[in-house]
Amino acid sequence: MDSESSLGLSIESALDKLEGMAAQRNYAYACQYAEAHPIDDSTGLLSSSDLELVAEHGAGAWQFEASEENIGVSVRNGTEVEFTGGEQSLVANLQFPNQQRVYYYEVRLTHLAHGTNVAVGIAMHSYPPLRLAGWARNSVGYHTCDGSVYHSHPLDRIRNSRPAYSSDTLGVGWRPRSGKVFFAINGVIVSHVRTPWAQKRLYPIVSADGPCSLSVNMGTRAFVLSHANMRYWAVAPPEGDYRGQQRTAMEAKFCEYASRASALISQLSTNPNYRTNLNSAHASLAGARLAFSRGDTTAALDLYVRGIDVYQSILLQEKSAGSTATSWSREVRKFATACLIEAERTKANVAPTHSPNGSPLPVRGGILAEAEPIAPQPLTRDAIQPKRRNAVTPNPSSTATYVSNGSSTASSTGSFSGQRLTSKETDVVKHTSHINGLTFLPWLDNDIEEKFDLPDYFTDKDGLPTLSPKQQRKLWKWRRASQIYGSPQIFGTVGCAHIVQETVTDCSFVAALCVSV
Repeated sequence: MDSESSLGLSIESALDKLEGMAAQRNYAYACQYAEAHPIDDSTGLLSSSDLELVAEHGAGAWQFEASEENIGVSVRNGTEVEFTGGEQSLVANLQFPNQQRVYYYEVRLTHLAHGTNVAVGIAMHSYPPLRLAGWARNSVGYHTCDGSVYHSHPLDRIRNSRPAYSSDTLGVGWRPRSGKVFFAINGVIVSHVRTPWAQKRLYPIVSADGPCSLSVNMGTRAFVLSHANMRYWAVAPPEGDYRGQQRTAMEAKFCEYASRASALISQLSTNPNYRTNLNSAHASLAGARLAFSRGDTTAALDLYVRGIDVYQSILLQEKSAGSTATSWSREVRKFATACLIEAERTKANVAPTHSPNGSPLPVRGGILAEAEPIAPQPLTRDAIQPKRRNAVTPNPSSTATYVSNGSSTASSTGSFSGQRLTSKETDVVKHTSHINGLTFLPWLDNDIEEKFDLPDYFTDKDGLPTLSPKQQRKLWKWRRASQIYGSPQIFGTVGCAHIVQETVTDCSFVAALCVSV
């Protein structure tokens, strides 16, 4: 809405009517800001991402945050605002939902210095951060100094209510269907304003021109205006219902995983060696594919042969136990057959039937379809356990040479996976190998042959990780699982190949689960 046009005033005429240099300067600033920041005056509801935020936090999703231009304004917990001086305004992060008939919020004047004018109301997004509510385009604001309501212009004033003082509670109501705004003081409605903004995207706004402290209530607690509570005028419920939804989803996911684990356990043999042997065979097959993709056919053939031997041993154990052919044994036989075919093609230097990234076997179905290993990953003959690279003392005068067989020597230039590195690339490898004051060598091709079975508990010669002050305050003590539980066992018959990471931030936890099995 162009308020200058609605009042029949040009910018120059408005400047002539404003008293004082400060008022004229601030008015000119608001006009320039509006020209540089077009306001979104479209209609609409909350976006899907905003709805998720509201579902999780309820009315607490509406918060205020000071921008870079809001000098001297501080916000605590998103709703406790403190102004120190100068015209300042804060617009909420979310618009009114525009789904119910009325929306309402309140602002308590916790502290109001003498001479300070507080203005609360509604505004469209991209409102000038250094202008009181109601004194710039597309806003309506109640001003405490004289009880006036301003509509988009410092000269468009409606004087029909009383001033407000420290400890008073101001209320702002918005009717999206009709475009009406109303204001209340201490639970009594004192003013109504009609706007042409029905169903527009409007936001709560608080502002002040001097020292004061405000407490905004978007509906997280009861309103002073009693029938706002009875008629549910808050922007959202006090607390989000997403926690319950999330808990239900987690329970459903748990049941799904428990069902899958039960199916795996029911088909696994009672022989505990079956699980270890099967993990070893899967690891050999995935390692062979990775070695072949890197051009190391010798290592690939060795791993293929090793995998075939283990798969055959599993089938022989089942046969010797007198078991008949089951879906479990058929799946193992398919893996063994695929391993043999890929080994023969590798000998002929022909690409295997599987892509180097470990795409699924041609024949799917059955329980092993989900247990199929995916390359690349550090793999061993037995259960996979991570190994922390030993830290070495950096020597600035030497340059590491990394070659495909895993050896490391001193040289002015280097190579990685058989390819020579330029001096700049070598510097990059050296630089990125330093983490928290330690040097970690890159993962080399021959590391895939490493067995991570240690005769005793691993102890880091560099000591325990350094913790932040916050972590130190919460730290009780370092303990291994065996020092907390008598016989720690996370999984019994489920292998590491059965664990799938579905959330990016779960990488460390999922890795720990893989180690535990």
